[in-house]
Amino acid sequence: MARTSKRKKENLEYQNITENKAGKVFRVGIYARLSVDSTEKKNESIESQIEIARKHIESLPNMIIVEVYSDLGTTGTNFDRPDFQRMLQDIRKKKINCVVVKDFSRFARDYIETGNYLERIFPFMGVRFISVTDHYDSENPVDGNGKMKINLKNIVNELYAKDISQRVESSKRAKLENGSYIGGIPAYGYEKHKIQDKYVLFKEKETSTIVQRVYEMYDSGKRISEIIKFLYELKVHRPTEYQKTKHVYCQNGETLKQWSEVTLTAMLTNPIYIGTLIQKGGKVKEPIIIENAHEGIVSKELFYRVNTSFEERKSEKKIFYTKELQEPDIFRDILYCGECGHKLRRICTSKKQSYKQVLRRYVYGCTNIGRIDGDRCDSHYIPMKTIEEIVLQVLKKEYMLSSFRAKDYTSHNNEIAQKKKLQLFQEQKSAEEQMEGISLDLSRTYMEYRQKKISKEQFLNYKEKTEGVRSALEKSILEIQERQNQIDERSERENKIIRALVRCKEGEALNYDLIHTLIKRIDVYADARLEVQFYFQKSELLQEKKGDR
Repeated sequence: MARTSKRKKENLEYQNITENKAGKVFRVGIYARLSVDSTEKKNESIESQIEIARKHIESLPNMIIVEVYSDLGTTGTNFDRPDFQRMLQDIRKKKINCVVVKDFSRFARDYIETGNYLERIFPFMGVRFISVTDHYDSENPVDGNGKMKINLKNIVNELYAKDISQRVESSKRAKLENGSYIGGIPAYGYEKHKIQDKYVLFKEKETSTIVQRVYEMYDSGKRISEIIKFLYELKVHRPTEYQKTKHVYCQNGETLKQWSEVTLTAMLTNPIYIGTLIQKGGKVKEPIIIENAHEGIVSKELFYRVNTSFEERKSEKKIFYTKELQEPDIFRDILYCGECGHKLRRICTSKKQSYKQVLRRYVYGCTNIGRIDGDRCDSHYIPMKTIEEIVLQVLKKEYMLSSFRAKDYTSHNNEIAQKKKLQLFQEQKSAEEQMEGISLDLSRTYMEYRQKKISKEQFLNYKEKTEGVRSALEKSILEIQERQNQIDERSERENKIIRALVRCKEGEALNYDLIHTLIKRIDVYADARLEVQFYFQKSELLQEKKGDR
């Protein structure tokens, strides 16, 4: 019995030193979450969760931290969280194959869905899951009692989340119904102060005067563009700059920006300026309206008169920027002003030809045309038809569509991609064989230490040396896998471009998918000159083929 016990002890000691001998590398993603509940304990902070996970990872072999994901101020009752979704994307891309959290409640508080991820989704995707303080590791089998404990903890987490949610929503609704202002920065013209147990809005002396003046000017028949000019000449800071500088008027050394039409429109239509609060939040879906919640800046008569005039003027406009029956914008998000670098916006003018027919004309212009401040741009408007004609000419010239043969390109691209992937496969195989050799050498060195052929110090020195080599090989394998993914992505992108060129050659009219597949960016200059940036030039698509020749 003593011999057996000794042998087991030796095996355990060796296992601790050379665990995961096959060399499987776990690419770890740490996930942390801090909920919307303000009563979270200090040790639940994002930083402390990440630190606890890091320390645990350091105690495990063959673990490489690839990415850290964190969601701040998000609920654990669902999985619609930005960084959680980013983590799932990285799992699908094989960027990570292990998820580590501080405890189950940081991962989620939904009992059923948590179990679904642990028992179905992660095992299917080959993902290891570790919950540090719950002592759970999917690599180590969990018996019936262990599973029961996990299930019970998840149920408690879900009940806790529901209780917190109900208390937060009840508190929020009570504040809304009590007329308390629950927003952040108050509307321009107001400041908030706490009176007993609720926040109340009060008029701010200087800014409220500006609001009053804006209403009076619009009521007198002034256009919004005229009000913008008036405020600029008066050197009145926009609300954004006012919040930064705390100066109503522009001071020496500060930059003066003109007010936007959107800001003034919001001001002229917001009932907060007659003392009415319209608020909602969280699960309080229906807005709660409280009249006379605070002192108004303008009279109700003036407010309703201005809003009636606003609606009448809006219906008289001949030029509009969004309309239900407008055609899709095929150049959306890729047209830029060559003079100042801002995006171009499409403007539609319409003319009624008959009862059923409306003639629409589209032009593009820089958003800074017509500004009166330092951001003014002197570019001009350009018709959409002109852009289409120039882009089509550039496509024909760049890719020589008349002699374009798709089969030559696609077969060549696939062939090159396979060659590159085969080369990378050989590199990865070589690195894995080296790692296996290191594990075998470490095993033999350990046996020499056990047989007292070398000292413990010699063994530990050798182990430390090999760990450095092993770490470099693990990093190399990760880089190789990333390059393999990049080859696949590039090859698919190129083939997609080739298919688009075929459609273009066959006479298909320019459309959104075709343009956005081929073109990355178009810069439009004042003299109607266009600079077109393609995702791939023709020379790039055939560059390697020429090199092979």
